[in-house]
Amino acid sequence: MNMMNTTVVAPPAPKRLEEMKLPLVMMRDIVLKTVFRKSLEMVSDIAEAVCLPPQVVQALIDICRDQKLLEATGTL
Repeated sequence: MNMMNTTVVAPPAPKRLEEMKLPLVMMRDIVLKTVFRKSLEMVSDIAEAVCLPPQVVQALIDICRDQKLLEATGTL
């Protein structure tokens, strides 16, 4: 068989929330579910769990805090 050997390159990771191509509500809900189900507290841990850069996760957490869905007792 003639199989083509092609290398698949992953797209670049989004650096900002605006670069994401998913609905904001969906991303917010994924972060909330991950935080509560895994009992995560640090942005770096949440970012690793959802496979997003910390800047994007921080923006989502800020949205959750503005909507009173999360409360921070210290710095994240």
